[in-house]
Amino acid sequence: MMGIVTLAICTSSLVYWFSCHVYGYELDHHSLTLRHFSFYRDPFTNHQWTGIKHQTVSWDEPYSPFYRPNLVMVIPSYAVDSPLGSTKKERWDLVSINQQKAHASILVDLLCTRDANYSFFWQQWSTKVPGQAKVFWPAMHDLCELGLYDELPHIFDIAATCFEKDDFRELLQAAMVEACLRLGERSEQLNEPQTVSLAAEVGLKYDSHPKFLSWLNRNPL
Repeated sequence: MMGIVTLAICTSSLVYWFSCHVYGYELDHHSLTLRHFSFYRDPFTNHQWTGIKHQTVSWDEPYSPFYRPNLVMVIPSYAVDSPLGSTKKERWDLVSINQQKAHASILVDLLCTRDANYSFFWQQWSTKVPGQAKVFWPAMHDLCELGLYDELPHIFDIAATCFEKDDFRELLQAAMVEACLRLGERSEQLNEPQTVSLAAEVGLKYDSHPKFLSWLNRNPL
């Protein structure tokens, strides 16, 4: 009987300890750098027991549960907005937590797309249509900067399916304007003036829409 009680206590302790472990991956979209994080916290009170440990990793490292290639290897070098540690402020967005995918995983999955020959699709695409690529990659970073990861599949689909340069530019521009308008209107309803201004500032790169001008006049950065 005593052995059963001891076993139950040990099992409960192990279950509790594992439930305290929080871990995952984050992405800095500027440098396309991924890092692992982990810490321990009480699952009932959410009290954090330890500091957060960070470790920069490559997706092609064997112990990575996602087993992805290093992102900077799957797109042209000029598509990287800035190197890690540059003067541009780093921002780490959540890719996964405790093996549950988060919003930045959308970008990781898209960049890791392979073609029929198992080559990285976006690396090949950028080589084939360099003019379109030089317009596309800054737009990708603009959406990431606004936190609009859910808008990325739409512009990636435009890039993959639109082969005429002028049509591509027109469709991409329209998609970016619509994304910025939706974010600005949503943020206006939530009384988030800074986000409204950021949406307007990015939107003006693609079109001088009167709403963008109005938002910036009311909420200058």
